[in-house]
Amino acid sequence: MGLAHLKADGHWEVFNRDNSDLPDNKIIALLSDDQGGVWVGTESDGLAHLKADGNWEWFDTDKSGLPYNYIWTLVSDDQGGVWVGTHGGGLAHLTFGQQQSGKRAAIIITGGPNTPRNELWDTATSISNHIYKMLIGRGFVNTEIYYLSPQDWADFNGDGFNDRIVDAPRPQRQLIIEDVRTVLEEVKEPGKLDQPLYFFYIGHGGEGKLHLADFVDIEAAELKALLDDYQAVTGSQVVIVVDACHSGSFMPTLAAENRAVLTSSKAEEKSFFFEKQGWSRFLASSLFQGRHFFDAFFDARRDHEHLLGKNLPGFQENGRTQTPMFDDNGDGVSSQDGQWLKQVKINGDFVTADITLAVTGLTESANLSVDQVFSLKARASTASGQVERVWAVIRPPKMNLVLDSNGTPILAYPRAMLSPKASEGTLWESSWNEAIYNGDYEITFYAEDNEGNIASSDETVMITVSGGLAPPDSSAIEIILEKDRYQRGESFQVSLREHLNW
Repeated sequence: MGLAHLKADGHWEVFNRDNSDLPDNKIIALLSDDQGGVWVGTESDGLAHLKADGNWEWFDTDKSGLPYNYIWTLVSDDQGGVWVGTHGGGLAHLTFGQQQSGKRAAIIITGGPNTPRNELWDTATSISNHIYKMLIGRGFVNTEIYYLSPQDWADFNGDGFNDRIVDAPRPQRQLIIEDVRTVLEEVKEPGKLDQPLYFFYIGHGGEGKLHLADFVDIEAAELKALLDDYQAVTGSQVVIVVDACHSGSFMPTLAAENRAVLTSSKAEEKSFFFEKQGWSRFLASSLFQGRHFFDAFFDARRDHEHLLGKNLPGFQENGRTQTPMFDDNGDGVSSQDGQWLKQVKINGDFVTADITLAVTGLTESANLSVDQVFSLKARASTASGQVERVWAVIRPPKMNLVLDSNGTPILAYPRAMLSPKASEGTLWESSWNEAIYNGDYEITFYAEDNEGNIASSDETVMITVSGGLAPPDSSAIEIILEKDRYQRGESFQVSLREHLNW
């Protein structure tokens, strides 16, 4: 089964799920795109597009506006788009609109410091890079993106060289408030933009403050003053996205006319990340597809809830919540109307194909004794670029979430890096035998490509171990400090209470 092409030379070319990125071998409808490619309507996995250059695009209910994944018929609209008749979801029209022309700008701030003691740094950088690539994918150019970070190194194309797109201070140092002020002054130069200024912050946060570096915070009132001045001079609209602990505390202060504020949590809540994934990464992924901010907000909230529920069991039962919020009418109160955000799409009304990175776990659930070695296998593929690494995260029985004093999760789950099998380019393998405690070990596979995109397996593998130690009733690690903040050079004492030896 799959897609077969009888070429002019009499040879057959066959595409299926095993040898290509065709999402489903059961094909219901086909349509030429008049450029040497073909649209493929599948029975259960939506719409696929095999382009003339050999690359695939995917459109399904999860990552696009397609109402139903069972495609019944396809008809060209003679303008590059496709009418899609579904079997149960009605009629859909896939259009490829024009990018919005004119003046545009975006600001990305990655909160530091970029030091080993900042356990959130790698995640914040990965998400910031993802947002940058989303903007590029939506038609921005580098000169329109102001990327503030204390680290100037960024390799977006995987060639091992610095792409020199990060606007780090020169000489390189930690960020200060003046850097934010300078960027907003530079963004004034084009005058009024033809779409909102997009402002993203990813990093540590506290009540009414965002962390730029050690002992350097920008207060909500300071950021408000800078944005008020920017809007008074330019008359531009602003959309602000903050992914940080207590980010909701910024909403009442930053609220203003022609300004939308989206936060990853309520004022009293922490924001949680796992395997370089967080709420703002999901938001950027949805915006990349051409969704407006209102839909992207709820897409991100759904995907982040799934991330927490899948990897942090008992999250809500342990009294922890994370509730993303938005205000788009300037009253400083989280609202659900979203009338303005329903009109805001980054750089126009055009569709971008799904990110095609995918990983599937091939390890089967099993019952093992504590000293047995079990194989870890996964298949990872992408239609463009290359898969850089694949790994498995193994959650032991009764393993609880661990937080540092800033509320940042320290997730000490065991992990195993997989290696590619030379004879099969998409197959990755490894083994693991470090189980100590009896019980169920849940395994999730992850993959990262050369552009920094991350995918996780939909299904979790369960390994049940016996013959070992009984896990403690409450498995956790607690870091105890006398207070939350110390002066430079001040001595302190830290205690570590450990209940599980991973």
